[in-house]
Amino acid sequence: MRAFIIIRLSIFWLAVLALTAIRAPMVFANDMADAAAFQDQFRDVASDLRCPTCVGLSVLESDAPFSKQIKDEVTSQLKAGKSHEEILTFFTERYGPWILRVPPKTGVSILAWAIPLAVLLTGPLAVWFLVWRRRDDLAGVEAVKPLEEILAEWNRDINTRRGSLNSSLPGNEGSTTLATEGRDQA
Repeated sequence: MRAFIIIRLSIFWLAVLALTAIRAPMVFANDMADAAAFQDQFRDVASDLRCPTCVGLSVLESDAPFSKQIKDEVTSQLKAGKSHEEILTFFTERYGPWILRVPPKTGVSILAWAIPLAVLLTGPLAVWFLVWRRRDDLAGVEAVKPLEEILAEWNRDINTRRGSLNSSLPGNEGSTTLATEGRDQA
């Protein structure tokens, strides 16, 4: 009878050991999944907060002492079961809206979102309108003048300037005509 009890106890403990061996990885996997979810939440919250001492870095990216304090506070609030929005609200109330990396889409901050969108939407329309209007103004104008016409204008301009220069000099009133006539004949 004693052997029977030993066999039954052995079978019982083997069953307990087998169930434990089967159940342990599931518990470990759940703990790993919870830790991964916690890390994801931490990254989401910490990346939305601006480091107060660094320029252009989030709390997640910074190793500044003040940033580490904020990370510790985020961790304690996440462990307390607070949501992403509740934690951001806590820091906004404590430090003001500048602590957020993305400005809120309410109040005066809406201008930070509306102005760039308005420029992106109206800018191309304004350029198109100005180009279209300019095109109508230049409809009858020839784009490029012929070379002969440009050279003739330059010659007239040069002769006019030479004439005004020579006429301003004493005793050279008639020399302008001679210089111009000599060049025209050549």
